[in-house]
Amino acid sequence: MNKGISRIIQRGLLLRVAIGAAILIVLALTIFSHGSRQIALLTAKQTGLLRTKQIAPLQAEAEEQRLKAKAAEEEAQPPELALTLTLLTPDEVPALAPVVARVSLHNTTADPITFVEDYTVNPFVLEILDERGVLVASTNPLMQTLLQERARHAEWCSGISTIAAGKSRDEIWVISVLYPFDKPGKYELRMTCYKREEPWKINAQDGEEPPLIAQDAVPLTVRPFDREALEKSCEDIFAPTDPGDFKGVLSNTRMAALYSVRHDVVLPYLDWMARAWNSSDACQAMRRIGSERAEELLAQLASRKNALGQAARQAMESPIKEISMRDIIAR
Repeated sequence: MNKGISRIIQRGLLLRVAIGAAILIVLALTIFSHGSRQIALLTAKQTGLLRTKQIAPLQAEAEEQRLKAKAAEEEAQPPELALTLTLLTPDEVPALAPVVARVSLHNTTADPITFVEDYTVNPFVLEILDERGVLVASTNPLMQTLLQERARHAEWCSGISTIAAGKSRDEIWVISVLYPFDKPGKYELRMTCYKREEPWKINAQDGEEPPLIAQDAVPLTVRPFDREALEKSCEDIFAPTDPGDFKGVLSNTRMAALYSVRHDVVLPYLDWMARAWNSSDACQAMRRIGSERAEELLAQLASRKNALGQAARQAMESPIKEISMRDIIAR
């Protein structure tokens, strides 16, 4: 009997040991499985981060390439209006010589471009820079004044102007009215055409600059003063030997170029124009020169008992006339 009890006890112990071992095995498998999942998740997360780090630069590079391609495509497309600045006088002149240029606004589209004359027409801004890139003169203040004046008189803005497809709108500018080019050196003449929503805003100081439509620039070299060279420059404008130099340019436009010269060399031409045409502009040009010889000629003209005498007297007695865009744009 005791042996039977002992066997039962031994079998119970063995069963408990087996059950305990089974439990330990199950716990070990559970821990291993959980650890494997954690390791797998951690590995996947690290792999994802690695892939993200690898993909992000590629995406940034692709976006940069896309933007560059878009900018190149937009730049390759021709603008609706193209601007060309062409010197009618030589690109190398003596100091104080007249400088004249043609400004052309060309319609590059297949359709006409129409705008309201003197009001919403895209304004030109001329800037003169010296060889250091320093701005020495600009029409911007003059254009601001002109546009403000036109904005106050809307009745001036009733005309319609159209540039036909493939055609150009041309203006003649006497650039030496704005700046006398009395200092030798190399200059850049830069012409810009802006789009504006309001007629009196070109380079608004309180806001953003209007979109630039077109721009062109030409170099100009000014040599040291040479009286004989200046006389020749004046003669070439007064009576050009080559008609092609000023083809299509009216004589009064060429005379306006002579009005811009600020030296006694031009006085014989001014005196002739004053007497031949009763030109008040010639009298104003003499007054602007202000030399002793200029004052003598002006006094002689003022002694006349006619319209010319009155114009000369008015030029002598009045303050020197300030330049305006009307003096520069001779058309």
